[in-house]
Amino acid sequence: MATQKIETGLIADSAVTTAKLADNSVTAAKIAAGSLDDQVKGISSSADAVAITIDSSENVGIGELDPQEKLQINGNLRMFSAGYPLIDIGITTSNYFRFLHDNPNDIFKIGKNGAATLNIGGSGNVGIGTDNPTGAKLHVAGGVKATDLIAHDSSGINLQTDEGTKRLTINDSGRIHIGTSNTFNAGLTVSNGDIRTSGAAFANDSNSISMSYEGSSTGGGLSVRGPNSTTRGRMFFSVNEGDGGNAKVGISIESDGYVKKPWQPLFLIGTPNPNGAGNVWKSSTIWYNNGGHWNNTTGRFTAPVAGYYKFFHWGMLSSGQGTTTDADVYSRVNGTRDQIGTAYSGRQGDDYMIFNANYIKYLNISDYVDVYISSGTV
Repeated sequence: MATQKIETGLIADSAVTTAKLADNSVTAAKIAAGSLDDQVKGISSSADAVAITIDSSENVGIGELDPQEKLQINGNLRMFSAGYPLIDIGITTSNYFRFLHDNPNDIFKIGKNGAATLNIGGSGNVGIGTDNPTGAKLHVAGGVKATDLIAHDSSGINLQTDEGTKRLTINDSGRIHIGTSNTFNAGLTVSNGDIRTSGAAFANDSNSISMSYEGSSTGGGLSVRGPNSTTRGRMFFSVNEGDGGNAKVGISIESDGYVKKPWQPLFLIGTPNPNGAGNVWKSSTIWYNNGGHWNNTTGRFTAPVAGYYKFFHWGMLSSGQGTTTDADVYSRVNGTRDQIGTAYSGRQGDDYMIFNANYIKYLNISDYVDVYISSGTV
């Protein structure tokens, strides 16, 4: 590489002094001799432009004639070093930012006072608070606060575990799925958990709130519906009869304030047939069987839920039996007489002797009640 001598006539008075160059690599004697061949290395004047400028303020310019800072470069800067090449920028040795290339781990790190806060991996993943960003382009170890956040893929916005299990999804239609990837036609779908609120909950889809069993093809297992065009002024709770079944209204609050329970168990049957002693009361006439809990084939009412039930049966003996036969017609629970609901009347000399019983029984779910004709023809 060619090297030029420095002529003393080209150097301003006091531009270069031993005080400015403390190591004495450049001295007045060497300048006077007109040669700095052994001291100035790597500065070439083979090009027309000035390569390095050092002004009177000790600012250094590379490719810059008028440097305004201690080092000003007109062009690009490249740094190569094995291991951990770095740049520290700060005020003091205890207050600075570090830019470091962790070559062994292929990570570029930025942090305060040597501690890495922002890490960019060779794969392009960015880590904040972690030097091992994995599983996503942005990996944050800690909380995230944003005034405007946009995130999207083909299925919408997803929050998921490191293993890729989706925990919360907001799809393109604005529907929210928590704990499930199924796309039910509901504004909010929650699987494997409860929904709790300290205030009122509202839904604008047909003015209804629905909670469904996952997999039900007909929607809400429990619904609360408000005043829409077809049920104006009403609120009702409905349940499904299994997958694919029709919804039944369990309780309704009408616009006039009355509470109705349209599927409350209720049955009313007529004269027993057969009607002789030794038979369970069945009938050829069934006026009501709300809920279908009366079975006329067996003559049994089966309790759908545990609770108190009210029963009533009455009748009269056939013509002429009032003077010769006792009337003993009683209820049984699961086939056993319990003395509750016994209609008994001794002979009274009346051809058409009347008997009746009005009673309340507590039944467990699936208990059944029947009425047994012990004596007399009803």
